[in-house]
Amino acid sequence: MKKALLILTGVSVKPYGMDALNKDPNVLGYFKQNYELIEELDYNQYLDSYTLQTSFNLKYFDPVRLTLNPFRRHKIIQEIEFKIKAWQLTGYEVDLLCHSQGCWVAALTNLHINRAIFTGSPIGFKNSIGRFIVRENIAPGLWSSPLFVCERFLNLYSSKDFVGNVPSLIKKWFFGAKFFKEIDTGTLHDFSQYLNFIILNNLLKFI
Repeated sequence: MKKALLILTGVSVKPYGMDALNKDPNVLGYFKQNYELIEELDYNQYLDSYTLQTSFNLKYFDPVRLTLNPFRRHKIIQEIEFKIKAWQLTGYEVDLLCHSQGCWVAALTNLHINRAIFTGSPIGFKNSIGRFIVRENIAPGLWSSPLFVCERFLNLYSSKDFVGNVPSLIKKWFFGAKFFKEIDTGTLHDFSQYLNFIILNNLLKFI
């Protein structure tokens, strides 16, 4: 089956996932060996529309807009679902590679995909209040579950990461996966460091 990878990145003025892949030939080569199609979805265009266009506001208030504005959130979810369902209809097995806020955004969707790889996810936010806000935004209440479902789930967090600092632990946050794994990478929050960890450990072959 043909394989496609969609990348969702985090708090920023513009997406940085493809830049991280392209700047290192080893990284790009590794992912191209595993996927026929690789794209990044720029959801910032919806998150940052009709707001003060300063770099500080466009970057650091992304989580606030995502949490408090259901109209922006709905548009972002709609775009991700449309992209992935279109790929699935053309015969692709779809994986998601997400970093930081991109993990949060992915978890809001109503999708069933093959594999989700979360790196530096705020679902495991270092601050317990922030972690609670993110989890409640995805699946409110103790007994609810995320609509997002994957067959295989890899969660890369790090005790040195100021965002994705702790493991999910609770099965609810493995998104129904039959196979799941959580690893403390020992990296910082930088997406490139997580990518290098994936390659060094050949994790696409194990999850």
